Amino acid sequence: MLNSEQVRKYVIQPALNKINLYSENAEELLIATLAHESECGAFIKQMEGPAVGVYQMEPKTYYDIWDRFLSKRPQLANDILHACGLYEIPSADEMIWNMRYATMMARVFYLRVAEALPTKKDIDAIWLYYKMHWNTLLGKATKQDFLIDYYRFAVKR
Repeated sequence: MLNSEQVRKYVIQPALNKINLYSENAEELLIATLAHESECGAFIKQMEGPAVGVYQMEPKTYYDIWDRFLSKRPQLANDILHACGLYEIPSADEMIWNMRYATMMARVFYLRVAEALPTKKDIDAIWLYYKMHWNTLLGKATKQDFLIDYYRFAVKR
């Protein structure tokens, strides 16, 4: 398990600042997603599924982001690649070992949503946003498990 304060300070904040997508609301949504999806980095590959990285993004979703969203935003796409020292779109497995890249891709995932990000202090709104957009209504995540993971892994003690 990763230390969530260090993930915030050394991964999320610099990664999002590098591509001009940082906000406290984005940070909180990402740390909550990471806390629930991988138990704050305990898992970097889904046990019985295709999802990869600390945010557990599915490769199908990852390639869709590149094909349908970033392909129409070449400046952002180039900023992401440059910030990670990449020269071409890597495989989804890059998110397994490159937390900066995984963080940028998770932020771009949420950037595609037309609805504004929830405020950082409203964990119920963060849960709903996560459930509707990341996990979806058909996903297995429950509010109870999400909140347990959030308070266990993401909140400063």
